[in-house]
Amino acid sequence: MKKAPLIFHIRVDNEIQLVVNKTKYATSIFTLINEGRTYLSPWLPWVSGVLSRQNTIDYLRINYEKYLRGDGFAAVILYKGKAAGMIGLEDFDPINKSASIGYWIGQQFQGRGIMIRSCKTMMDYSFYELEMNRLQIKCMPGNYKSRAIPIKLGFSLEGIFREVQLADKHFRDLAIYSMLRSEWPSISI
Repeated sequence: MKKAPLIFHIRVDNEIQLVVNKTKYATSIFTLINEGRTYLSPWLPWVSGVLSRQNTIDYLRINYEKYLRGDGFAAVILYKGKAAGMIGLEDFDPINKSASIGYWIGQQFQGRGIMIRSCKTMMDYSFYELEMNRLQIKCMPGNYKSRAIPIKLGFSLEGIFREVQLADKHFRDLAIYSMLRSEWPSISI
């Protein structure tokens, strides 16, 4: 992966921007998580560990360091200037040129096409700037709103991987979707 610039900022369109920043959006992100705890918790095991603004600051700092090392990242999604959620590259493997796109959005921001547009931009960035060959999206099978994203983007369902994620002391299944760089240009959205 190329050396990361000190600031990551991508304009998706006239409403959406993706930004990696150390701590600027910590309060907004923590508020989104805290207000949406009941909504987010069934699908995102890490939500139960975010108990304070300081947890969010720590996460954003660690994430920024990962970004600077070229080891993946998570960007704050800004919708009309307000933090709406996050999107990023996880399971980053520069040798095999693969990564997973992870994302979440605040409940009040759903239904506006924010995540589809953000994912499409993240895919373009991953395939063309980072020269990735393969991207994945992992979702719990019952999270139909999250699963709609890779389906709309033309990802292929590889299968349901049984009991691969520990959440609330229970192992959960994950639906794994993939997209290859060679497939991406042929998809029209």
